[in-house]
Amino acid sequence: MNDLIGKIVELDIVDIANGGNGVGRYDGMACFVAGTISGEKVKVQIKTAKKKYLEAKLIEILIASPERIKPSCPLALSPETIGEQCCPGCQYQHLSYEEEIKIKTQQFKSLLERFSKLNPDDVLKKTTPSPEALNYRNKITLHKNKEGSNLGYYSTSNKSILNISNCPLACKEINEKLSAFDLSSVDDSSSIIFRYTKKDGAFTYTDNSKNDKLIEEETSIGAFKVPVKSFFQINVAARNFLLKKVKTLLKENPTQYLFDLYCGAGLFAIAASKLGIPKVYAADIDKRAVQIAKMNANIHECDIKFLALPAISAAKSILCTLQQDKTTVIVDPSRTGLDKQIINYLLKLKPANIIYISCGSDTLCRDLRIFTEKEYELKETQIVDMFPRTAHFETVSFLQKKRKF
Repeated sequence: MNDLIGKIVELDIVDIANGGNGVGRYDGMACFVAGTISGEKVKVQIKTAKKKYLEAKLIEILIASPERIKPSCPLALSPETIGEQCCPGCQYQHLSYEEEIKIKTQQFKSLLERFSKLNPDDVLKKTTPSPEALNYRNKITLHKNKEGSNLGYYSTSNKSILNISNCPLACKEINEKLSAFDLSSVDDSSSIIFRYTKKDGAFTYTDNSKNDKLIEEETSIGAFKVPVKSFFQINVAARNFLLKKVKTLLKENPTQYLFDLYCGAGLFAIAASKLGIPKVYAADIDKRAVQIAKMNANIHECDIKFLALPAISAAKSILCTLQQDKTTVIVDPSRTGLDKQIINYLLKLKPANIIYISCGSDTLCRDLRIFTEKEYELKETQIVDMFPRTAHFETVSFLQKKRKF
């Protein structure tokens, strides 16, 4: 296999894989190439050879796709930047946003078929695109190089740092802050986070700071206090679409009890309480987040019981005491998906409904297969594109306990 490394070959790109790389075939193996589009003929240099696949670096586009456009960012991989260190953050800058949405939808369909063993035509709803494909992020993280001369993202080599004076994905307020940022104000070991909210304006902090201030995020159901270092969706408009979808599912499937097992600052739990669900519970392993979630519940005049516990501990403490046929559980785990312990416990309890919010489509589909092979039916799933121009997207899925006749 090692004799393939460094070899220059021509490929026909026949697909775009989950993750954004184009796919060709060489010597009987799939070969993944960043920055390429289905239908293109390209010249590449093989850089990695595994047992079942190859990875290659784009050298030249021999026949370009009619779908190819000029990237909005000069640091994105394009025919003009081939051979240079590029920014790996945007996998779809060379395509129209409409085409990107088609590709992401097709990728999700394939994952549902391959990993969940489900028919997408039965469960997949129309993708919700982001209203803005650029300037949507209200938070970015940049790095300073050792020489103190560059502030930006790691390049494709993952070693050097590109100098960034403007990021097309960041909102204009962050870019204004970035253009005037003084590099000497932070030490060389820090990552610098740029963040913006309507209430707080644009500001910065470092990853190693002890900053614990509260900021205020706007949502379609009102303002939320959020610890500056805690998670909150970075695309405000797409966040509101996601929130609207969760509320619609709760309205269409009335429930007596709601338990949000990864509540963060309390957004979904509070939205559920505002809909009039009689008993709402929420938990998070982050004690600080739970403190602020309680504050948000008070601000929104919601009666919610919060627990500062890991999801499995919260489930064993309270979820198991609820009437399961009248209970809905919301899960919004990290990109790694649900822990097997949680999945097995939910399958044991069998709550009536599960709303699964995910930013990792592959791990979601892995988990969906476990649920649907046993106690649950996937009624619907949908992409909400939280991360335009990148390979990532958010999904919301609705699972319902199978009826036994």
